[in-house]
Amino acid sequence: MKNTISIKKPTFVLSLILTFGIGILSGILLSAYISTKDLSAQKNDKIEGMENAILAKLNDNPENVELLVQLGHFYFDNSFHKKAITAYEKALSINANQPNVMTDLAIMYRRAKDKNKAIEILTDVMKKYPTHQPSRFNKGIILANDFEDLKGTVKVWEELLKMNPNFTSPDGKPLKELIKHYKEGH
Repeated sequence: MKNTISIKKPTFVLSLILTFGIGILSGILLSAYISTKDLSAQKNDKIEGMENAILAKLNDNPENVELLVQLGHFYFDNSFHKKAITAYEKALSINANQPNVMTDLAIMYRRAKDKNKAIEILTDVMKKYPTHQPSRFNKGIILANDFEDLKGTVKVWEELLKMNPNFTSPDGKPLKELIKHYKEGH
């Protein structure tokens, strides 16, 4: 009596198809992973190169407010909150009359989890520059999202609406709609 294993042809074919399918899928996934890693490394190299270019210019002129603000914006855009704070604060120590930079500084404090400092800065901007609209809008955002103060948000935004009845959020939503949304308790 012979010891043989009997495999039915349909089972063998199905096993073969599954094996090749898994192999192909594994190859695709590995290729995508390697490609993503390469893109991430390229992005990091590009970011580092841009940062180094600005820092090199600042080495030649460390008190250049425009370069410090540019560096702050670079860090802002790339989510380096603490570095952005440092750059913006240095720029403001040289030239404090920059409400937009102060507002960006407040946003960076918020993202660095210091919502109280963010509100303090925005309140200061609103006092020094009573017609500055971005500070009012951002204060409303922080009041709503970080303090859950919907009444405070509505109050700040209604003041803004008096200055600019056509004000829209960065995503294009009319401020009137946002106020209505928050008045409804959302």
